Amino acid sequence: MMAYQIEEQVIPEMRLGRHVGHDPRSLRYPFRAPGLPLTNARWSSDKDTVLDQGNLGSCTGNATTGSLICSANSNPLHARLSATQISTLTEALAVKIYSRATEIDSYSGTYEPDDTGSDGLSVAKAAQEMGLISSYSHCFTWQDAVTALTVSPIIVGINWYSGFDDPDSSGLVHRAGTIRGGHEICFDEVDSDNKLVWFRNSWSDQWGVRGRACMTWDTFNAILAEDGDATVLAPLAVPVPPPVPTPPTPDPAPTKDEADQELLDISDTWVGHRKTYAPNEALRQVLIKWRLSRGS
Repeated sequence: MMAYQIEEQVIPEMRLGRHVGHDPRSLRYPFRAPGLPLTNARWSSDKDTVLDQGNLGSCTGNATTGSLICSANSNPLHARLSATQISTLTEALAVKIYSRATEIDSYSGTYEPDDTGSDGLSVAKAAQEMGLISSYSHCFTWQDAVTALTVSPIIVGINWYSGFDDPDSSGLVHRAGTIRGGHEICFDEVDSDNKLVWFRNSWSDQWGVRGRACMTWDTFNAILAEDGDATVLAPLAVPVPPPVPTPPTPDPAPTKDEADQELLDISDTWVGHRKTYAPNEALRQVLIKWRLSRGS
């Protein structure tokens, strides 16, 4: 297990909080989509809520919740949630996921009271445990991560450069300045035509372009090479409706001959008990007469 904490240069209202937590067992669960073409895809809409982690280092929980909030183009992570689950996709849930991740990860302390930060692997485990996703897989190249973005949003943990703090007017961030800490963000769009990837930050919709920014594929490749990680969250499975129970096949109505035979069998049983139940003999005679009258 490779795990280490990234020291953060704290800027109020622009908190980070991602650390590196790479488990070699993750190599057994790579994201695979052979033959999937690189197309343009966006999973969020401008109407989707942009979260704000404020002064808490909960970016890992925010990125996870952000990927579930994205509601455009039938994002499977969002579409498979129940109405009740969708109603909980708020900052409170992001903090809850982050808090649980701090209990799962290997860093000292848990939130609360310790604002320790966490990592992408631990929040994926927390989201699965909470029944928000079915499983998760990992991208080990930037090409796989870009391809995964054609399927759904993904969460990405990177070194956050001070040059990323202020996107330009088009929303583009530049890998410049110093590493200010580690950050987990939700990538929600791939623009294959312009070789860009867009992401949702968790610093409110006042940051960037309504809370979003983009980077070039070259920048994406470079930051993933710096112990970055891209985690693909798998949507909940479509529930299989329970099978409709097959009603039992009713016994066919007995024929007249069968009914007569059944009556004779019953009457013979009564005869066998006549010494114990003498009054039944009278009933037997009545039944036999009734049967004979039906056949006449």
